[in-house]
Order: sequence, then C-alpha cells, then structure tokens
Amino acid sequence: MDWSLTSGELSWLPRYLEEDIADPTQDLDPLLNTVLVFARARTATLQNMTSWKKVARLAKKLNKAADAAGASHHRIELVRRGPKTYFVTCSKSPRFNWNISLTHFDVGRNLDYFAPGHMTTGQPVAQCLVYFVEKSSFEEITGERVFIEYLANDDIKTDFLRYNYCREAMFNTTMQRLSLHYRFKYLMIWPDTLKIVPSVMGQPTPPSAEWWEAHCYFINFCLPGVLLNTNLVFCDWNTHFEAYWPLLQQTFQFMMKYKRYEYWHTSETTGTEFWSSMEKIFREIKSVCEGQLNPSTIEFHQFQARIREQFNSLAAIADQSSRATASNTHVSRRRQADPVSSKFVYELLMLREALSLRIFRRGRRTPHFLTKGIGYPPSGDQNAFQWFKSA
Repeated sequence: MDWSLTSGELSWLPRYLEEDIADPTQDLDPLLNTVLVFARARTATLQNMTSWKKVARLAKKLNKAADAAGASHHRIELVRRGPKTYFVTCSKSPRFNWNISLTHFDVGRNLDYFAPGHMTTGQPVAQCLVYFVEKSSFEEITGERVFIEYLANDDIKTDFLRYNYCREAMFNTTMQRLSLHYRFKYLMIWPDTLKIVPSVMGQPTPPSAEWWEAHCYFINFCLPGVLLNTNLVFCDWNTHFEAYWPLLQQTFQFMMKYKRYEYWHTSETTGTEFWSSMEKIFREIKSVCEGQLNPSTIEFHQFQARIREQFNSLAAIADQSSRATASNTHVSRRRQADPVSSKFVYELLMLREALSLRIFRRGRRTPHFLTKGIGYPPSGDQNAFQWFKSA
C-alpha cells in the first residue's frame, strides 16, 4: 500500500468505521475486508448483497482518498457475481479473475486461498478449517477449508502454516498503519481440535500459554450444541487464565450445559431476560479475568460465590423450561440473505458485464498468479455461481 495515504487522506477512516460498524455481527466483516482489499492486503473479498449499500458508501470515500493522493491503483470496485453475492476488488488488480463464469477454484484464487477448489461433495472428508477472526469482537472475517489428504507432504504443510501466519501479520500491519484498533488471529480446526477442548478445561492445572493462544476462541463456542453467539464470550487472548483457572472452569461447565441451542428462546423463561442475564455475567467474568480483581483477595472469593449463585439461578430456570429441538432453534451469527433478484434480471446484468469485459476491458480477463496452488478434487471445477431452483 502507498502509506502516504494514511497521513492525511485517510485520517477520517477510524472514526468512520467506529460509527458505521453499528452491529459487528452484520457490519464488521464486509467493512474491514473492504479496507484490507483497498490496502492491497487481499486480492478480493466475497460478500452478501445485504451489505452492498454500506460497502458502496465506504468504497466511494476510499476511492476519493486514493484519487486525492494520486494512488489510482488503490481504487476499489464492487463486482456482482452470483445471485446473492458480489466481490470487492481493486480495479487494477492483476490477480483478480474477472470472468463471468467462475469455478470454485477460480473463486478461491480470488480470495487468496491456500487451497482453492477444496469443495465438499457430500462425502465425509478429513479437513482442516482456517478462520481469521477479529480479536476484540470474535467475528470471523474470512476462512477456508483444506482437505488433509493434500497436506500429507511435510513441505506443503509447512507452507500452509507459514502462509496463514504471514497473512495474519499482513492484516495486522495494515490495521496498525491505518491507525485502526482492530487486530486479527488465524485459527485452525483440525479433526481433533474441538474434542481436546473439554478435556483440557477439565484438568486441575491450566494449559500452556501456547495452547491457550490457539484454543481460547473455541472455549467460548464451536463446540457441539453450544450457541454460536459472539455476545456470550467469557474469555479471550487477554485473559489471565493461569490466575483465574477455577473460575474459568466453573464458567465453562455452566456454558456446556446451558449456553445451548435447545434453550434459545424456547419458552417464556428462557427468553430475552434469561440471555441478557447470561451475557451480563459473562461480560463481568471476562473483565475480572483480565486482572481486575486479585484472585487471592476476599473480594474475589465473594465475587466467585456470587457468580456461582447466579449460575445456579439461571440453571434452575433452564431446567424448568420445556426443551425444544436444536434443529428448530438454530440461530446463526451470520447475516441472512435478502430476497434474490429474479433470474431474468440477474442474467441481464451478467450479459452486460460479459459484453463490457469483451469489448472495453479485455486485459482484465487473464489473472496473473505467483503460485500454482496445491491439488484439489474434481468438485473444484464446478460452476461456483449456479442459479439453484431453491434460490
């Protein structure tokens, strides 16, 4: 990135994001990814049409700043692909594939995946999931799956780990130079990762700092049946886990039993007040475990006793409520799609785009890549943006 931009033309950006990210669950992913694309830290991001207006507004301001600094190579563009999605990329990006018809492999290339084309076919396949999350909000900004059979070669696996480490460093450097407080962490879920967490949390002694760094995200959720809600977080990378281990174990045990989908607004007793109370308790625990109270003081022991009483009270409410099946109460923290445009309108848009690429912007049709990527299954060559009848 042309860092001369940060000194003047982008001085408005920190405040703008603070005000425009009204709901991190909805807004953080598309807006921060747009900033990363603008800074050339990402080739592109793929977003849901529900965020189009907010991203277009930010893109307009970023492009104005790029023009003012004479940095036209940073100008970004919103590119409609698929009935529900669009890319954000730099207009002059040499790596972005502008073709109308894109395979899953092509999309993965656009998104800087280490293993583009690794799409499931319905058959169980051992895989590693990679998440990049924003550390203060726990919101995911990007991620991919990699089939483990393609990581059998030690050199490829080493490259895989190094690649994600470098992406994390680049994302964080970008935020730092733009004077933004957001920071990212990459996390990996191997086949046994989530199975290990309950076992470690049940040990009498706390784990190593390395283990905590890699797993504290999963302690809060991602475990089977546990509600995936970023408002209900009780520990993170700032937690002094060694000093507050018994309290964290107590909270984890409560979470595993009661912060679950089968209780999510399934009765009057487990409605808004129930979950608001849990959120308040978890937030208080998180604050204390960042060093607010000395764990050897009477004040802390009184706090822990109060938390235990509050947990018992919530547990009694949940136990008395009627349980609904998790399948009927599943709630995602990801945004829901808007109604899809008609197939006819979408095909007209793609026809116009295809003509524009063929006549006016021929140089955009052939992307340039620095690496060949690793192997991928045949499903990676399928059309990524088919118009499904259910859409």
